[in-house]
Amino acid sequence: MADNRQKPQEHSARQSLEQTSATAEPAPGLTSPKSDDLHPAVRRLVSELHELLSELERASSAVPASPKQERERYIHILVAFGQFVRKVGGTLEQVRHIADLAWHLADLNHGIASPVLKPTSLGRGKRGGSSLVWKARGCVAVGLEALIRLGKYRQDAARTALHDFPGINRLMPAKSKDSVAVMLSWHDEFLRWKAGKSRSKNSYLASTFLVGTDFLKLCDETPILLRRFAQIHLELASRI
Repeated sequence: MADNRQKPQEHSARQSLEQTSATAEPAPGLTSPKSDDLHPAVRRLVSELHELLSELERASSAVPASPKQERERYIHILVAFGQFVRKVGGTLEQVRHIADLAWHLADLNHGIASPVLKPTSLGRGKRGGSSLVWKARGCVAVGLEALIRLGKYRQDAARTALHDFPGINRLMPAKSKDSVAVMLSWHDEFLRWKAGKSRSKNSYLASTFLVGTDFLKLCDETPILLRRFAQIHLELASRI
């Protein structure tokens, strides 16, 4: 990587990435001939794991205000993971691939799209939302189902969800004018999926419906659990 690249203002992720790339070499073996209450190798591994989890918590707890800041979050996570792999004995190649992915993301901040991050051309036509967006929409759909099982009418359930979790509005298609109708269309897709008539081929959406259905079975007829289930899924969807 060139040395004259500008560092991001928001975060120290690029600096950490440079340090990781420069020192990406296998760590010494973790074996030790003696054992006390806890084997030294285990103590070291636990210490490094705690440090990794601390870095992940720091990155995941931040609330990004822009796509660039969201990328910085992922860069920081990759840097922390790469450093962990290096310290616990990962190979040069293993660390390099993690660092390379972080560099690919960092380049996007400079308008450079690596070939591995360029979307595959599928010709003309609509692409729809990303898999993560559709997964979040699936969470809305199963969250609505929980509210409906609590006795709410569908429209009321959608309005309640939008009122309590306004972040759901970020999941709406660009030209949508009726958020309630759009949310009910996601719930319709859930009902079609349950009936084996789904038109969606999105695997994230299908897996969300599958997991959601299994949990709904456990919560069914228990208002407290259904209410908590709805809250968790709608909150997850609103945080994308």
